[in-house]
Amino acid sequence: MVCTLVPSALWCCLPVPPSDYVGHHIDYVLNLLPVSASARCPPFWSALCQILCHFDKICHPDIEYNSSSAPGQVWIDKSSATTLP
Repeated sequence: MVCTLVPSALWCCLPVPPSDYVGHHIDYVLNLLPVSASARCPPFWSALCQILCHFDKICHPDIEYNSSSAPGQVWIDKSSATTLP
């Protein structure tokens, strides 16, 4: 089940749950997130954050949102930073 108010291109970026998975697609993806604070962000992180941002805007239409950076950008930047020994 996906929300049709969210662009379908974002849903296509998320891992697909197994056919026997009982639950919502978004729950499946949230359970795939790493639990370690030092873990790199998964490739679907940006799409997941954008979907959650859409949900937030749908549920709270009267709130002004800061769009100065992409949702989830901090973890993306941290993950892409290379550390030299």
